[in-house]
Amino acid sequence: MRSKEYAHDYRYFPEPDLLPLVITDEWKAQVRESLPELPDARRQRFIREYALPEYDAGQMTLSKSLADYFEEAVKESGEPSLPPTGC
Repeated sequence: MRSKEYAHDYRYFPEPDLLPLVITDEWKAQVRESLPELPDARRQRFIREYALPEYDAGQMTLSKSLADYFEEAVKESGEPSLPPTGC
């Protein structure tokens, strides 16, 4: 058996039965609009809108369900966080 050292040794060639894939800018924009808010963008929004510290915003966006719960709680209470209390 001989070893294959270079890509041309594998003799790759295009699949003749597959049509070329054309990705338009309009399709990419449509896909972007259909995506849900991504965790990093949501974390940045929590920092900006709710004035949360970066650590807290990161913890809140670790899971989608926790972030959804947090936003529902903020809607109901009107407060994104409680002020610190003395010991």
